[in-house]
Amino acid sequence: MLALFETPGGYALFKLNSKDIIQGDDVFQHFSTPNLAKKSVALKAFQPFADADSAVRAAASIAQGALDPQLASFLKQEFDESKSKLAVSDQTMGGLINENLKIPIIYNNSVLEMMRGIRQNISTLLPALTETGTSQMRLGLSHGLARFTLAFSPDKIDTMVIHSVHLLEELDKELNQYVMRARDWYGLHFPEISKLVSDNIQFAKLVVQMGLRTNAPKMDFSAILPQDVETNVKEAAEVSMGTEISDDDILNIQSLCQQVISLGEYRLSLFEYLQNRMNAIAPNLSSLVGELSGAKLIAQAGSLTNLAKYPASTVQILGAEKALFRAVKAKSKQTPKYGIIFNVSILGQANARIKPKMARLLAAKISLSCREDAFGESEGVTIGYKHQLQLEQRMRQLERMQATSSHRKGMAQKPQEKYQRSATSGSGYSNSGDMQFKKSFDKPAFAKKEEHSMGDDVKKDKKDKKDKKDKKDKKDKKD
Repeated sequence: MLALFETPGGYALFKLNSKDIIQGDDVFQHFSTPNLAKKSVALKAFQPFADADSAVRAAASIAQGALDPQLASFLKQEFDESKSKLAVSDQTMGGLINENLKIPIIYNNSVLEMMRGIRQNISTLLPALTETGTSQMRLGLSHGLARFTLAFSPDKIDTMVIHSVHLLEELDKELNQYVMRARDWYGLHFPEISKLVSDNIQFAKLVVQMGLRTNAPKMDFSAILPQDVETNVKEAAEVSMGTEISDDDILNIQSLCQQVISLGEYRLSLFEYLQNRMNAIAPNLSSLVGELSGAKLIAQAGSLTNLAKYPASTVQILGAEKALFRAVKAKSKQTPKYGIIFNVSILGQANARIKPKMARLLAAKISLSCREDAFGESEGVTIGYKHQLQLEQRMRQLERMQATSSHRKGMAQKPQEKYQRSATSGSGYSNSGDMQFKKSFDKPAFAKKEEHSMGDDVKKDKKDKKDKKDKKDKKDKKD
């Protein structure tokens, strides 16, 4: 029996001196000392790697589920077919060897214990590899394999998109905090300007140029503000209720506004970069939901490939995981219907009643677009525009159906109330509801007929009662 052992320097083939080594429970006892290890196994052949790149390719091929050509040629040359089996330390590699070379393989816990013993005494069993050289080769192989694993395609870089969208969100938070602080700070001197100038970048540029409010009437703000807003600012500066501040105060406020302007400019350039990256790696997704929403979906999933593997139901609530788990924990039926896709423009156009249905449709189209971007061979927008038109058409159809159903409900008559018998009914006949006729009017024919029929019934009832009474009297007399 032979044993295949992998080292950072190459492949080694050891011959077992006895089959009993891997058949007992004390396999590791045969390798407790270097002398016992030499008696247990002996080196048959060793195939070193030509360079570090060869070692990296060999390790990468095994990781990717392929047989290294160098290993295949080594086994064809050195393996003796008269030997029954080949012991290996990796089950995946053993399956590849058996499939491609038709060599019988053995892999179990005893073989793993034997490999551990060989590894512990590798410097004794394999004199070509010293302990120092083995550690250096192992370190170089690990670095090379890590670089090979982290290699990526320059055309589709979703990692750059993830970092960009996270940085964009952080910049928005920082800008909001800085602008809020600048407005509050400068509002002590000129409080009316906050209502007159709503744009943050315009406000920061205006403060940097104007400084104190007393300088406003003699300055030209046409490059920053529209003409009507400029006029209002100058009029408000003359009658402002703000307090006076020193030159040092206005210098610090202007420095803060300069930071706001620089951050705003960097945010614009970053957003343009994000748009270009999204149009390169996910054109169909970008055309369907926009670059920013698409980048947030990719960042939440971890990569475009992971997002493409998600079902539509997961894409729909992506970003609302906390609300979903909270509803599941509370056993509530009101689970979230939207996540990141809530900010998509087509979903914002739908009314509240059809919005959950539109969210399901949008999630399904997003899933199809991501799969086309991640696994499709064509470049550019192929199905994104078509999906967008289908969603708009379906939204109009649902709105018409909803309007029709609402109109029908409004036209429907109010259902009649069910008759309920009162508690006093049946207790007796009341004459209060009878119609009173005057004597001068003759009774109609149907009234006479009804009266006649009622009289016959009364006579018949009296006769029946009299007959019953007579029979009872006769019976009593006999008794």
